[in-house]
Amino acid sequence: MNTEINSSVNIAEMTSKKRLQPVRRVLFEENVSYAQLAQACKCSKQNMSLRFINDDCKLSDMEKMAEALGYEFTWTFTKKKKSRKVK
Repeated sequence: MNTEINSSVNIAEMTSKKRLQPVRRVLFEENVSYAQLAQACKCSKQNMSLRFINDDCKLSDMEKMAEALGYEFTWTFTKKKKSRKVK
């Protein structure tokens, strides 16, 4: 039973300690281990594990993870109600 999962991520809503939460959710729902993800991203299990322990990775790393999992990673800028123009 393979159901399509809609895990859209808005980078503006992510806090530093929740950045990898969407990836964790997809790993759980797709039944993929950190080791399998590390292999698909061509990095060590230890490196991948540290990324999740520290909840720290680059946006390019998140793009690689999404690609390896068969997802598309998108991030957006959302204009605030009161805007500040750069001069």
